[in-house]
Amino acid sequence: MKKILVIGVIALFIGVFIIPSSGIKVNSKIINQSGRSDTLFVGGNGSGNYTKIQDAIDNASDGDTVYVFNGTYNESINITVKSIKLFGEDKNITIINGIEKYPVIMIDIDNVHICGFTIQHSGGKGFGIFSYSNNNNFYNNIIINNYAGILLTTRYNISYKESCDNKIYNNIIKQNDDGIKIDVDSDVPLINLPKKGRANNVYNNIISNNNDIGIDVSGWYNTIFGNHISYNGEDSFNVGGIALGGLLCINNKIIYNNISNNKANGIIIVQGINTLVKNNNFINNDVNAYFIYLFMRVPNQWKSNYWDEWGGLGPKIIDGDLVIFDPDEEYGIGSKPIRNFDWRPAKYPYDIINFQDCGIE
Repeated sequence: MKKILVIGVIALFIGVFIIPSSGIKVNSKIINQSGRSDTLFVGGNGSGNYTKIQDAIDNASDGDTVYVFNGTYNESINITVKSIKLFGEDKNITIINGIEKYPVIMIDIDNVHICGFTIQHSGGKGFGIFSYSNNNNFYNNIIINNYAGILLTTRYNISYKESCDNKIYNNIIKQNDDGIKIDVDSDVPLINLPKKGRANNVYNNIISNNNDIGIDVSGWYNTIFGNHISYNGEDSFNVGGIALGGLLCINNKIIYNNISNNKANGIIIVQGINTLVKNNNFINNDVNAYFIYLFMRVPNQWKSNYWDEWGGLGPKIIDGDLVIFDPDEEYGIGSKPIRNFDWRPAKYPYDIINFQDCGIE
């Protein structure tokens, strides 16, 4: 079983990184000459309101707000030309229902805000929010029943596009295949790889009951902070809560998260370099933590985490495997056990701040 796990993880990670109010009556848009942003309205009873979100977005100008009244909107949305704020009236009953074919919301421009929606039913291999852009804020949403809840990725065809300095916070992300993915396109040239997936912040989310992975992270300087990550990985044999991996998965921080009741692993690190795992609660996961180094040892730090299985004396031992060349093994690849240590484990669980709505910022 361990050999199958190691080979499976190599296929997952090495292959990817080496192979290239409703009654308000308003105009749909109030025109002004001052240069200030305007607000466009969708739904509700206003005589000039739009009926489709995409129509309002298409008629917006850079910096405008599109405000969506409660209701169900059966459409897939593209935000590719103008930086806008897309706000829903109530995240529980303002629903963007994907058409089972595309991402529910695709973003290809910087400085977009998405807040106050249920985002669901992308269908197939689609995503709730699919973004290859920077400085976006996704907050106070419910993201449910998609292939992946949120994907931040890179693209290289005519031009190089990256996903950096995005914020994902105060969301409920559940019942997707994967919750959040911070990823890189295999076609991105090597010269651009150090830029990809950099400095994204994922905090104060509830990420639960996703079939495979709660959070899947690669890239540089991403921070995962203050999240509740639980009951993920029901269909996964080797991941579960958080996965970090890839040859350029460097200097990421996993801090003050409640990681509990995940299948397979609470956290798995595959060749992540200088990952800081600090002040987290690891409770009742099948395996709280596991790591794999690919052909060489790399530095990672485990500091003052709470481990429910720690005996109370000495350091907490974290077991892993070092993948090695072994001519006696099938395909010439084997593994040997290796250990990391949390030298000063916490004696009691941390009180991770409870999830709170952020409201519209």
